[in-house]
Amino acid sequence: MFSLIASSIVFMAVQSASETIDTCSEPLSVAQEAGTRTFTQERSLVGIEQSLVSSGRVEVSEDVIRWIVSDPIEISTVISSGGMTQSIEGGPAQPIGAAGASNPLLSESGLIKLLKGDLTNVEASFEVNELANEDGWGVSLIPKANEMAQHVSGIEVYGCTKIDTIKVNQSNGDTIKVSFSEG
Repeated sequence: MFSLIASSIVFMAVQSASETIDTCSEPLSVAQEAGTRTFTQERSLVGIEQSLVSSGRVEVSEDVIRWIVSDPIEISTVISSGGMTQSIEGGPAQPIGAAGASNPLLSESGLIKLLKGDLTNVEASFEVNELANEDGWGVSLIPKANEMAQHVSGIEVYGCTKIDTIKVNQSNGDTIKVSFSEG
């Protein structure tokens, strides 16, 4: 289940950057923005030479996050306060995970805000360090909660006025990198 949550972290940035550094926001002031963005996700697994690549779109509203993979196959994941569901190739939505957004691991760890692309108050759940980035800003997020640290060793977030890229470094050595664009 946590692999899905880690993937969710990656896919939920609702921001982008085609701006220059002079117009970049302070990273910890980047807040939730409703809308639709496209993404490319690359998952690297320890011991497997070729990365797994998928693409699709993410739709964020105040109450619901929809992560829709369209290539290589269609998978629609919906996270809301009512739970988490997944539909494969147009099939019926099936419940997955425990309690969706009301799951304490998601709601109390700051992950829901991250899933929505909101970095405000991220220091409450993560140790925040600045990362070098020629096109804007970058921050490294190290989980403070042991429960999350068992699954995620760190998260790197890059952007300018919005989040462009999120890379989740899992504790088992796997990585998930998602790059966002408007569309």
